[in-house]
Parts: sequence; C-alpha cells; structure tokens
Amino acid sequence: MLGYLASIYWIVIANIPFDFIQDGIPKSRNFFVGIFLVFFVATLIFYWLELLTFIPRADKEYPLVSNGTLRLVFSMDMYFGLGLPALLFGGLLMLASFMKSHGSVTHLDHLWYGVGMFALGALSMFWGKFPPKFFMKVPSDDETMHAYRLRVAAYHRHMQPRQAAIPEDKPEEYATPVQAVQPKIDFSNIYGMQAIKDKLLEPAQLIVAKRSAQDASEPPANGILLHGEPGNGKTVFGEALAGELMVPFIALTYGDVSSKWVGERPRVIVNCFAYAKRNAPCVLFVDEIDSFIRSRDSNVSNEESFQIVNTILTEIVNLRNHRVVLIGATNYLANLDTAAIREGRFDYKIEITPPDEEARIGIIEKGVAKHAQHLNVDHGAMIAVAKRWNGFSVSRLLAVVKALPRYAKDNNLTDIGHKELMGALREVQGRNGRIPQDTKSISELVLDNATREALTMVSSRLKDVQRIESLGGTLPSGVLFHGPSGTGKTAAARALAKEVGWAFLSVAGPDLIADREKITKLYAEAKDIRPTIIFIDEADDVLRNRQYIQTPDLTNRMLVLMDGTDEKVKDVVFIAATNNPDQIDPALLRAGRFTEKVEFMPPPVEQIPRHVSAWLNGKGVMLEASLDAWEVANMLEGQTIANIEGVLQYALNRAISKQLSQEPLVMTLDDINSGMRIVLQDSLVSQND
Repeated sequence: MLGYLASIYWIVIANIPFDFIQDGIPKSRNFFVGIFLVFFVATLIFYWLELLTFIPRADKEYPLVSNGTLRLVFSMDMYFGLGLPALLFGGLLMLASFMKSHGSVTHLDHLWYGVGMFALGALSMFWGKFPPKFFMKVPSDDETMHAYRLRVAAYHRHMQPRQAAIPEDKPEEYATPVQAVQPKIDFSNIYGMQAIKDKLLEPAQLIVAKRSAQDASEPPANGILLHGEPGNGKTVFGEALAGELMVPFIALTYGDVSSKWVGERPRVIVNCFAYAKRNAPCVLFVDEIDSFIRSRDSNVSNEESFQIVNTILTEIVNLRNHRVVLIGATNYLANLDTAAIREGRFDYKIEITPPDEEARIGIIEKGVAKHAQHLNVDHGAMIAVAKRWNGFSVSRLLAVVKALPRYAKDNNLTDIGHKELMGALREVQGRNGRIPQDTKSISELVLDNATREALTMVSSRLKDVQRIESLGGTLPSGVLFHGPSGTGKTAAARALAKEVGWAFLSVAGPDLIADREKITKLYAEAKDIRPTIIFIDEADDVLRNRQYIQTPDLTNRMLVLMDGTDEKVKDVVFIAATNNPDQIDPALLRAGRFTEKVEFMPPPVEQIPRHVSAWLNGKGVMLEASLDAWEVANMLEGQTIANIEGVLQYALNRAISKQLSQEPLVMTLDDINSGMRIVLQDSLVSQND
C-alpha cells in the first residue's frame, strides 16, 4: 500500500505548483526510497527466519513446513507486493529525470534513484517467483504438501484423548506399521544400469501423472515386479525411483505385518494399502513379496496364508485406480503364486541383474574413496578388476573394497594393485576350492618337455592376467588334457591351480551324466569363488560327439556355460581330461571353448630316476646295494607315472611282507621284477580290454 501511495504522491501531489511542495520533493523522494529499502531488507530477514524455522538445521532432507504451499506465509507474498510498486515508482523517477520535471535541473537528478528502485522491484519480482534457497533445501510443492499432511496427522493424534491401555489378551485394531518418507536418493546415485532405469521410469511416470475424468475409467498398467539374485539392490532401485519421481517412499515387509493373533495380518495389509492411497502419489515397495503371495499350491499353505494371498491380490487390483506405484521385490520368482504374477496385477516384470561395467567401476571407485582413502590404490587396477568381475553382486563388490584396509594391514601394504585386489576378493570369498594338501607344484611333476612347456604357458597367463590382457593376450576358456591313462593329467590340473592361486573344483564325467544338474551347480559355485579352474576328469562321455551319445543335452549345456548366456563370465577356466581326443564333439574344440590342447605322454627316461628317488625317500625305503634309481628307471622306461608308482608300491608291499625286523626297509631287484610282472601285466590286460 505504501508503494502505491508513493506513486500517487509523485504523479499528483508533487505536480502541485506550490513552493513548499516543490521544495520538499527531494526529501519526500528520499523518504519513499528509504522505506522501500527498509521494507526489502525486513522481508529478506523474515524469509531467512522462516527457512530456519521450517527447515530444521539437524536434517535438511526432510523439511517441516507449516502450511501446504511452497510460498511461505509472509515473505514471498510480500515480495510480490513490493515488486510492482517499486517498478512503478522507479519508472516514474527515471521519467521525471528524463523530462527534467519535479524540480530536476539535469537529467541525472532523479536518474540513479529511479534505476535503483527499478532494480529493487525487478529483484523482488524474481525472488517472489523463484525464492532463494540460501544453501538450504527448499521443499517442492509435493514435498511440502506431504510434510504438511504428516504434521497435521501428528497434531490430531496428539490432541486425541489418551485411551485406556489395550488388554494383553486383545490385539490392537487398525494397525498401520508403515511410514511414508522422503527418498534420499534418485537415479543419479546409481551408477550405470540405464536399461533398468528406463524400464522403471517410463511406466511409473504414467502411474503418478494426474488423470482426467476420462482417463480415470482406464487406469494405466501398474505393478512392477523386481526379481533377481540377492544383493543387487532391488530396494535401492525402489527408493531411487521414488526419488526420481519426487514422491514419498513407503516400504512394507512381511515382518511389519507379523502378529501373534490369527486373522490380524490381512487387516493390517488392508490398512497399509489404504495408507499408501492416502499419501498418493507415492511408491509402495513390498519387499520379499514371496512371503505375502507364496504359491497356494505349496504344502506349507494354511488358512491364514490363503487369506493373506487373497487379501493382497485384491488390494493390488484396487490400487490401480490410485496414483500409487506398486513395486514388489523377490529373490525367488518361482515361489510366487501364479495368480499374482499374471498381467493385471504385476504388468511389468524386471530382472535386477548384477551391475554392468559402468556400475562396477563406479561402485569400486566410490567404495575405495570412502573406505580405503589412506591407501594408494592403482586406478588402472580398479578398472581392470571391475571389467573382470562381471556377474558379481553389488554387495560382493562393496564387501571387497571394505575388506581392502584389513587386507592391507594384515599384509603390511600401502600400494594396492591388481594382485592385492584379487587377494582381498579371495578373503571375502573365504574359500579356495578343493585343492588336496599333497598337491605338487608344476616343477615337481615328471612331464615330457613339450607337455611342461604347454602347461607353463597356460600357468604364466593365468598368473599375470592384467599384464597379459594389456598386451593383447587372452586367457583360455577351456584347456583339453589328452593322452594315455595314468600320465598325470589330474595331478597337472591340481598343480596348475596351486601354481596360479586359483580355486579348484573337480568332478568326474560319470557323475555329471548321473546328475544332469550338477554341471550347472558346479558352474554357479565357480562363478561365486572365481577365479576358478573347473576340472572334469574322465570327460570322454561328456565331450563325445553328440551324434554317437545318448546325452547330447549335457554337451549342449557345456557349450552354453562356456559361451555365457548374456555376457561371458571371466576367470572361469574349464580343464577336461580325456583319453580319446579324436572322439570329442567338434563344436567343443572350436575357438573360444577347448581351444588349447595339452598332450600328456609317458615321461622321458631321463626324468624317471628323479621321480623314483623322490618316491623312495618319501616312503623311507632303500634299494639293495646292487640296485640304483637309474637301473630301476631303465626297467620302467616307456611306462606312465601311474604304472611306475604302481610297480614301486607293489614292490614295497612285497618287501614289507618279507621283513619281520624293525630295520630300515630294503627293496630288492626281485621285488621290482615281481611288481612289474603283476602290475604291468594287469595294465596290459586292461588296455587290451
């Protein structure tokens, strides 16, 4: 009002040609300009005090506002009331200066006052439309209205008279054990995973959008079912979606509705859904929804389980007429009632997969910055392991970076590279497969030179993965060990795992044929504890050409596992041992599968003495004076390691049976000849068979 009076004074009274009025124009002008400035500063102070009052310093994320509008009670309306008069008065001052009226002698007498008032009016109008935040989180209209509703509800609950305590033998009625909260994250807090974000956001925007009366007759599709392996952030995606939509987030778990009273759970579920409708638009997230809508065909169903399933299915359908985004999350999609997952209840089924490469890089980088900032972690190594660890869950990746400080302390490290990151991973996994304790190293094995060279090349590549791949090299997906029985293929596979520090899982081909699901379970275990070597011993029937076997489905499954369904899993290497490489299915031998072949042959004669001596020393046995290891080696030339050890063991057993004293055992030439006659004859017979 005062601003308009100033304009009226300038237009009407200041133009009256009386000397006392004309002489008082400068003082009157200064008075009105000062009033405008004082009013502007006072309004700014009141607005700042309102922000402090309605947005507590302790928690800027959840504003507490007094009314249901973003425009605060006093200050913003006053800015609008100040802006227009200030613009008008400033324009009049500049016009008077331009026309040399109102006692002005030059064009500058009222000009700067006019410019200042015009700028003050423009700033007031701008702040009235876009209130300043002063580094505080000013709530949006939806957030303000929601917070206002919460405060009103709390006020009414507080003003209600206290009721008498509920007897212990009677349950509380109208329980609503959920609470709407403002989400603390949105999609910008989730690295990568853009395809899943798009699948979630598009239908959710349609659900929360305002609808006309015509649209209300055909509500949009609703019900988003998130499924997938645990630890990949289904709950996080639900809250982030609410943050992206800027609506409240309501989380419901089976534990929230638990009760010792039979028949109470269905009523509590009804109340929770009604609460979500009252807070619409919002996101209602039902965690572990398989607990609510467990299949009614299962043996564990009872009368209350049927009531819970029927109740929640009815509420899901009724929810479609409201602006509530329903999200259900489960790790066990197969356990859900078939009526629940059909279209019309859950129209969208989205698998929350393990994080993609962009997400893995972001998770590891952020985790290192938060939990291992005092360590010198090589950035290139972080990128390298992030690319390798496809298929690992978010929880697994976070566990590794959290374990880094402890791993570095235990090993007295400050510089962390690829090797140390893999070591921290192994600590988190807590196991290293099933490598027997008496496993020899590659250098201790008795091998042909060509076999040793091929095995050493595989070992060097698995041992230094980062350098090999940075130079353009590759790791094998599968390695085929072939050669006569008893040439040390199994011992070589174990030695390889021990040499490179990989986990080792072993299975026999006949066991895979007997249990067709075993290969899938073994592969899942290998992915979990990788880097892993899967060794398939006696793999002839598993790998044989599918045209000549009755189990082609097992071979097909092997092909799928080695190729990967969506993305090939790194650091899982298959090693298969066979005596008949010519009978293997050609599809298994092409590039990318069992590309590399290592042939095992009987050891060369010059290496047998060392093995014989080592075997005798390990058993504490002596040869008679007229016999040495070289002579024994010549006698066993051309035999496999298995046959050599079999002859020596039989000779030892024979020597023990002849000696009655406690003196050191002595093995004679007769013992060796007897062992060769029995063991090698049996070996030849079995080969002929």
